[in-house]
Amino acid sequence: MRTWRAACAASCAAVLAANVALLRVPRTPAWDDAWYLELSFRLFYALKSFKLASAAAIFASAFRIKAPLIIVLPLPLYVVLGPSEGIAPWANQPLLVLTWYAVYRIGRALYSENAGWAAAAVCALTPILYGLSRYFMVETLLTALTACLVWAAVEARPRDGRDELRGALLGLGLLAKSIFPLYILGPVWMSRRALVPGWKRSLAVALAVAATWYAFNLVYVVGFALSAGFGSIGRDYGSYSAVAVAHFGATILRDGLSWPGAAALLVLFAASALSRKKAPTAPADRLIASWLALPLFAVAFGVNKDVRYVAPALPALAVAAGAAAAALPRRAGPALAALLLAPLGMLALQTAGLAQPLLYNGPSRESGWDRAALVDAVSRHAGPRSVVAVALEDRLLNANNLASLSAAEGRPASFINLGYAQPSADGALIRLKDKGADMLVLVDGDPDGEPPAFLNRADDGLRWMVEAGKLRAALLESGPVAQGVSFRLYAIKP
Repeated sequence: MRTWRAACAASCAAVLAANVALLRVPRTPAWDDAWYLELSFRLFYALKSFKLASAAAIFASAFRIKAPLIIVLPLPLYVVLGPSEGIAPWANQPLLVLTWYAVYRIGRALYSENAGWAAAAVCALTPILYGLSRYFMVETLLTALTACLVWAAVEARPRDGRDELRGALLGLGLLAKSIFPLYILGPVWMSRRALVPGWKRSLAVALAVAATWYAFNLVYVVGFALSAGFGSIGRDYGSYSAVAVAHFGATILRDGLSWPGAAALLVLFAASALSRKKAPTAPADRLIASWLALPLFAVAFGVNKDVRYVAPALPALAVAAGAAAAALPRRAGPALAALLLAPLGMLALQTAGLAQPLLYNGPSRESGWDRAALVDAVSRHAGPRSVVAVALEDRLLNANNLASLSAAEGRPASFINLGYAQPSADGALIRLKDKGADMLVLVDGDPDGEPPAFLNRADDGLRWMVEAGKLRAALLESGPVAQGVSFRLYAIKP
């Protein structure tokens, strides 16, 4: 057991060391993470000023279409270190450790002590899980809450007095992401005999916790979820087809697990199967399979197939791998150690930037744009209720990450885009009027990488309207934001 424990501790320590090294160089937030950051900063400043009613309103109205729990996570760090974009991802590191511990407890409860240690090590060395922990994205929180609720379910006993705890975890999971039930439905159903006696108490607590936000936003959430998963928004990011499903599967293997990691798991499962005379499907195996299969199926056959959406289900694969490792005879110890070198090697290569970066992995290599110059320019001309429209949607500069940087400094100006995938300049003008925009940012020059075309269809038309005088606007200030890229800030005249 000491050997298993040492291997687990070494794997977890290696991941944390890599995260410390990479988090010291902050990344520029893009879209979703910048949106989370903006609201997190605004909540912090409201609490700092003891404006409790304002803080409650910020939380209750946050995002409308996305559950808001993530904006609360870094608040303690802001108190100690101050609010900044580079501080927030550090809040993910305790959640990563919590996930590993929950996976250990699940493996121990369903299989054995050694299986638990091995499961935690595999979970720690899963590239998509440690990679996402370096971003201020919701998946690390969601994975931790999923693992904790599965742990609570597999260790549940009738009338064990923990119904309220399980309810609180369910409520927090719903506040983390509206599709949280997708990740825990299988394990909860498989554990239903122990959970049914206290289900009313659990559900009551869950609803009370979740209602702090869903009571005000449920209609928006349902509409957005349908569009993002199966409708017009999702179609901008993927499609229904056998080719798309196959590509999604390959992406999980390549970027979620890495090819060396996937190969090591395949060898492990094959060796475990061959070492047994017969391998009947036990209830524990069915529980783990249900945890993994339902989210994989739902994402694979939805439109939006971003690999990060399956992250909360991948600890199930780690538990299965832990069980397979523990089932091998003792003489297989050296072979297991050799298999561990594959994901450890990938971690080292990704951390050092010596391999092609996997999705949500590798060191930050971006030059970074001078968003601060643009935010400073806005602040010099903005009033207390100014709304600034930004005619560019690029990963390194957009309305979301300008709003994030502005909010980190406690500045009141609001930033908006021209409308999601706005198809026309006329539509952009209508949005500017509806949102009360009194300032406009145009960006000239070629970005390092071409911005998403479907998000920038109205930019050129709006630029022409300004330059031709069709939109009454007065130039306030201009300046560079990157090599060959500059901004123009306009006041929009009524």
